[in-house]
This record gives sequence, structure tokens and C-alpha cells, in this order.
Amino acid sequence: AKLDLIKVRRACAAFNCDCSDLHSIPFKVTGKAGSVTVTLIPAPQGTGLVVAGELKKVLILAGIKDVYSKTLGSQRTSFNLVKACIEALKKTNLEENRK
Repeated sequence: AKLDLIKVRRACAAFNCDCSDLHSIPFKVTGKAGSVTVTLIPAPQGTGLVVAGELKKVLILAGIKDVYSKTLGSQRTSFNLVKACIEALKKTNLEENRK
């Protein structure tokens, strides 16, 4: 279990937010698992988690308070939905995504 931990970068990266609190993700990221594609988009402070119920549980555990999401594919497959969200969160810490 210790090897499966991932680092999730948090930031205040929304276009109309000027706080210094780490409440959102730093940039737009996309993850895919099976037929499901999840796109996570930074949101201003106070927006909350505008995501599906299963994704909300994952994002709360990651410490993210404000984010928008867009899902494509069959969202009824909740395992693939959560797996795609985790793949998107992994991409927040990759060097090639930082621009």
C-alpha cells in the first residue's frame, strides 16, 4: 500500500482568484480509464467540488476543495470513473505538464 501513494500538487490557479491558499489544482488535467475520460479544471475559492459523487470522495481525500469536472463516456462504471480521476491527479505532479 505504501508504494501506491501518489503526490497531488495543489495550488490557487483559477483565473479570477487572487488568494494564496492551496485549494484547487494547478492546471487543467485529463485522465482516462476504459471508456471514461475525466477532465479536472481549477476553480476559484468558494466554488466547491462541482463533480460526480464518486469523484467528490477521491478529491476530498486528496485535499482539494474547489474544482470543476467534465466527464465523457459511461459514467455508470464507477470503478473506471474513479480510476480516471486518479490518473488525472497523477498528472498534476508530472514535469512536462508544468507550463
